Amino acid sequence: FDLTGFGRLPLLANGRMKPIDTVARNSLLLFQGRQTVTTPAGQSITPTEWLLDVFFHSDAADKYRTFEIVHPDLLALLTLNAEDGDGKKRFSYAEIAKKIPELERQARLAGPIDSAVRTPFQKAVIQLYGALVHYQRLKHTLAPPTTDDFLAELLRFQKLLPTGIAAVRAKQAGQPHDEETAKAMIELGQRYLFMSETTN
Repeated sequence: FDLTGFGRLPLLANGRMKPIDTVARNSLLLFQGRQTVTTPAGQSITPTEWLLDVFFHSDAADKYRTFEIVHPDLLALLTLNAEDGDGKKRFSYAEIAKKIPELERQARLAGPIDSAVRTPFQKAVIQLYGALVHYQRLKHTLAPPTTDDFLAELLRFQKLLPTGIAAVRAKQAGQPHDEETAKAMIELGQRYLFMSETTN
């Protein structure tokens, strides 16, 4: 596989076209202040390889310790022990995921506070929460969440498109229509709308 060539492919990120390798490196800097990644097996991988895993093997990528957490109160909030982290400060998405609702609650409390007067804990919460949102956007860049076979879903969507659009239009106009086809079209459309709203 040509990793270098893949890393040069353009990707829309924050309204700008950037090479995939640049997106990977910048994301890792945001998450952990460095661009290196070590798998749980101890293998070093490049930023581009890491992003490929985020895109296509998210179960594996979720276990890579790429999120730096050093504030003791934030560690306590997430029920993490610094001694358990790589370098006593890096943790995986999988280790954090179950506490995201509480982290989100704390981020909502800290969000309205002017950044100049936020406590170190509030700053750490905002930084980590932003990193996790960014990571989730990366995960869903190429396929919506909970998709087991994205290609099959795309082929189904393509096949459904002509009759689905007609069914939705008829439904909206209050005319006779195939309710099952309209429902399937709306559900698929909502999934792709979710992708467009969460990946840029």
